[in-house]
Amino acid sequence: MRTIHPRTPQQWDEARRLLSRYAESIAETPCFDGLAEDLPRLRTRYSRPNGFVYLGYLDGECRGVVTLDLKSEPSVVRRLYVEPSARGRGLGRRLMEALIACSGGRPLRLETLEAMVEARALYRSMGFLETGREEGVTTMERPGLNRSA
Repeated sequence: MRTIHPRTPQQWDEARRLLSRYAESIAETPCFDGLAEDLPRLRTRYSRPNGFVYLGYLDGECRGVVTLDLKSEPSVVRRLYVEPSARGRGLGRRLMEALIACSGGRPLRLETLEAMVEARALYRSMGFLETGREEGVTTMERPGLNRSA
């Protein structure tokens, strides 16, 4: 199992492929609008200094993706997706660990569907706290590092 930043056109295509599958799985969910507009400009929207993309590989195949938007305050974790056949094997955790490590200690925010019980449990185990619920969507935040200590 490994995580990488996409560098080649093929890796960016893998990110788009996985995010397209994610979009299909959450169709008609208002808080996740905008994904279709993100796909063509994925590389510019989520490359430094605007953000990060991580791809997750399991058994040599690209099976997961996560993006981080650094332009927001707090930074926003967007679109963690692991293919259903690869879930439960730690890839989502590995992707989130990589993303948290690259965040530079910034506070992080995300939205997830209340129906995504396993995802919410993962986020809680990684220090995210629920900060709101509305229409089936849970907002969670992870405090930033206290750099004055």
